[in-house]
Amino acid sequence: MSSHPELVARREAFFDAVERELGLPRPSVVTDTRDGEQQVIFFVQWKNYLAGRKPARAIEAANPYALGAWCPPELGEWQVKGSKHMLQADGYSHTEDWDWNLPTNDDPRIERLLHPLAARFGFAFPVPKENWHAEWWVKDGRGGSVILERYDKIPEPDPVVPPPPKEREMPYLIIIGSQPGDAWFAVYPSGLVRHIGGTEAGFYVGDGATVKVPTLVEQDDEAYKGLIGQSGTAWRRS
Repeated sequence: MSSHPELVARREAFFDAVERELGLPRPSVVTDTRDGEQQVIFFVQWKNYLAGRKPARAIEAANPYALGAWCPPELGEWQVKGSKHMLQADGYSHTEDWDWNLPTNDDPRIERLLHPLAARFGFAFPVPKENWHAEWWVKDGRGGSVILERYDKIPEPDPVVPPPPKEREMPYLIIIGSQPGDAWFAVYPSGLVRHIGGTEAGFYVGDGATVKVPTLVEQDDEAYKGLIGQSGTAWRRS
């Protein structure tokens, strides 16, 4: 196993933003997980450097056997052992070293542009003179640790509330002919009927037929409700 999944998700989102928002080269990971043997070598080199012995330069390295701060409570109950580059009790490492892929490691754009952008994704660079050493949770000063907050996430949009359903329109009853004792009717949905003017009342109906009618009556009779949707269907009533 390697870097914690949350660290990886933050890092990839940040690297994307470097290209998208700053137009700078995409950074890359130099070191994520480091095994105990590597940490011992770095620690010995660091101690020799501090004592004035070779090597002439060395990176600051934690004692691989020392116990450090407690992890944030969201990650469990364990103390950091050695470096957060090493696999911890949860099976993950929790810090990374990055290459900014700029001409030099003291390029002013690192402090001026890259670090502020990284902070939006919940990263800090707490080791002095190591502007490439990124951490996503840090000591809280009381023996514990706190996860750094992300500010890059776009808030979820408010749920779309559908409009209330429209009341069902009643159809119109169009009288198309009559004689003593008989009458012929056609039922059309109201949305398909519109007045077309003229000296005589005329209506266009959805099937393309134009009918001349003496009157238009709003349908509210229970006897006709079964005909809703039977647009253009003529029927006879005695």
